[in-house]
Amino acid sequence: MNKEDFIKNVNDPKNIPGIYNYCDRWCERCSFTDKCSNYAISDEQFKGVDLNLEKNEFWNKLGEVFEVTMQMIKDSAKEMGIDLSNIEFDDAETTLQKFEKYVQKYECSIVSKDYIAKVGAWLDSLKDILEEKEKEWENSLQMGIDTSEIEELDDILEIINWYKFQIHVKITRALTGKIEDQDITGNDLDEFPKDSDGSAKVALIGIDRSMAAWGKMLSIFPEKEDEIFKILIQLERLRNATEIEFPNARIFIRPGFDE
Repeated sequence: MNKEDFIKNVNDPKNIPGIYNYCDRWCERCSFTDKCSNYAISDEQFKGVDLNLEKNEFWNKLGEVFEVTMQMIKDSAKEMGIDLSNIEFDDAETTLQKFEKYVQKYECSIVSKDYIAKVGAWLDSLKDILEEKEKEWENSLQMGIDTSEIEELDDILEIINWYKFQIHVKITRALTGKIEDQDITGNDLDEFPKDSDGSAKVALIGIDRSMAAWGKMLSIFPEKEDEIFKILIQLERLRNATEIEFPNARIFIRPGFDE
């Protein structure tokens, strides 16, 4: 893909501008892929490509996207009179470290990061139990008993794993945006819809869907009630902390999704 094809995809009138900024990146379950320039570019670039990370083909295609992106950045910088060779990267790194330091102090950041560890540990402990469940399901299948629970569990695990990391990533992005949106007095600089609220909304949607998945997990593994309830309580705490930090997140209108 060259620069002209890239720009053509981005400017395609059928696409919803900015829709990819506030999605959960789960293209396989999205009904807006035909209106997303980000998906179109990725689909065109990687069509027929073996996505095995150990294969050179994937990395070569990714390298092509990187080259086109870098060329566009250089062209845009030149138009704006910015000399990329004179950028003070030390200052940029210091600013990034400052943001990271502030972000780590927020409750929603602390809890979302801890959630990743707890989910990972719980899923690791589930391996032995899953083996027992599989034996039960195999016996049920041989007896002609409904085994739809198997498919349901696969779906639940997929949801939990998908949002496990993403919730923290979106909260971090929202908090970083909030810090940028505020002046030194802590007052909002304007009353317009904020990108930080959009990121927080995606995080909240991930939390909601994860809580629903854990609720279903409880019906499959009632013997793990105490452990699952602890995770649900943590998610509820995370949801409350996020809504307190971003009170306008739920009413943020995401392009395409909420229109």
